[in-house]
Amino acid sequence: MKNQIRFSLYSFFLSALILQPNLAIANPIPAPLLNCYFLEFPQSPVCKCNAKNQEVLNSVGTESKVDQQQVQKLMGAVTLSIKKDPHTAKYYADRADQCIKLGQYKKAVDDYSRAIELDPESAAYIVKRAHVYNLLRQYDKALEDCQRAIALNANDAEIYIQQAYAYAEMQKYNTAIDNANKALQLNTTDPQAYVLSAFSELKSKKYDEVIVDAGKAIKLNDKRAGAYRLRAEAYTKLKQNDKAIDDLSIAIALEPKFVCAYISMICIYIDTKQFDKAMDYCNKALLVDPNVSLTYANRAAVYGNLNQGEKALADANTAVRLDPSNSYAFVVRASAYTILNEYQKAIADCNTALILNSQETYARDLKAFAQTQLGNGSRSILRLPLPF
Repeated sequence: MKNQIRFSLYSFFLSALILQPNLAIANPIPAPLLNCYFLEFPQSPVCKCNAKNQEVLNSVGTESKVDQQQVQKLMGAVTLSIKKDPHTAKYYADRADQCIKLGQYKKAVDDYSRAIELDPESAAYIVKRAHVYNLLRQYDKALEDCQRAIALNANDAEIYIQQAYAYAEMQKYNTAIDNANKALQLNTTDPQAYVLSAFSELKSKKYDEVIVDAGKAIKLNDKRAGAYRLRAEAYTKLKQNDKAIDDLSIAIALEPKFVCAYISMICIYIDTKQFDKAMDYCNKALLVDPNVSLTYANRAAVYGNLNQGEKALADANTAVRLDPSNSYAFVVRASAYTILNEYQKAIADCNTALILNSQETYARDLKAFAQTQLGNGSRSILRLPLPF
């Protein structure tokens, strides 16, 4: 009977602890923020839902298909042009454009800088360098370039797109929205501005506005997977899970490598206790990319709810190994240790989670729960404060 009480209450605790759809996405991915919504920005070949990447870009994602052989060919041709005429700014800018496609951002900065030296009145080159600074997470430099570009041409919408991006990554969401709106005043048909606005609205908990702006982005470009995921996140917050699932299904159909869309789907199914579907999407996400900490952490949560402590622990260990800065992975592993009655280890992981993220309320509550098991026996189980 005591074991039944422990598991019943623990399972209830675990569902509240791990399976919040917002928790599973928000906590393990520190700023920068945009990567999962904006893969067009770095032209990255696949979404990477990991702490090391920019969250704005991580969250919006569309896959960009780059023909590297063709890009290298173009770079070679431009390099020959530079050797013949090293004083033409356009050649350096053209080569920088190709460097971006290959992810060679520092080389792109060097070439844009040379182009700017040769043509200091070109706002376009300055804005392009700001774009690369954003990709390098050097947001202050990006904003400096944007201000310089505004002084040359204040009517270029792309300047305000880059500023909105930088401010969003710096978590200055209202300023990001203001800049996105300025971009839209200059170019009403740019879906990027609506996506940036929707992202900042999502972070500001303006969910109805997210739905409107993401919808406008989709109307302008219905192939933009990240806009669907943004709208899905807003629907999830508003408990409109069916609409969220529909949008995420479209996002995945558009971009089968969009790992973050799978993770959003996983969180919905865990939250609604549809563990078979959650497990299915975990496995699909791992086929896309077997090196994403958050996917293993979520699958560990599924195993935990199915009372498969050993499997939960194995996945949690993998999540921690892949990303030791992921506080959520330590909370999940602590939960697995609790299922296995290894309370000292659970407490240690809760302590680590709190060091990584002092706002991990669930880690604090789980630690208290584990401490009561060590100190007071089963009587304390019934007094466990559930973390709602």
